[in-house]
Amino acid sequence: MKTPDYSPKSFIQFTRIIYFALLFGLILFLLVVLYISSKTLTFKIDKEDPFTFIVLLTIVVIPIGYIYSNKIFKSYKSSSTIKDKLSTYQQGLITRLSFCNGPGLFSVVCLLMSSNLYYVIFVAIASLVIIINYPSPEKIGEAVDLTPPEIELLAN
Repeated sequence: MKTPDYSPKSFIQFTRIIYFALLFGLILFLLVVLYISSKTLTFKIDKEDPFTFIVLLTIVVIPIGYIYSNKIFKSYKSSSTIKDKLSTYQQGLITRLSFCNGPGLFSVVCLLMSSNLYYVIFVAIASLVIIINYPSPEKIGEAVDLTPPEIELLAN
């Protein structure tokens, strides 16, 4: 069986599928929890709620994911091919989005357990960070130092 040749166009399509799956998975989970919530939803900042402290770690986890993914983006060798650079980018992007998605999903679970809309704030933060990291050819090129002709391959 012969494998097809590598195509930057198919890379960016596949990367965007992963991106949208993570984003819409978080949003759909939130919508399902809001729909099935049997208790009356309230908005209350409760400092004694044990989930409050854990969810506040979102403020720490998302920047850690950003720093770690930047290390992954820069881990390619200078003599790497475009295929290697794009593979490195994909690995870094998945890592970055996972560090956002984890706290977002946990916040939805906290919402489900407590019926406190306060946790939606953290889901919104996680979703916003994911949206900001949309894999455009320019962002990919900047992250893994692609040349302008290589960026053009992604755009076409």
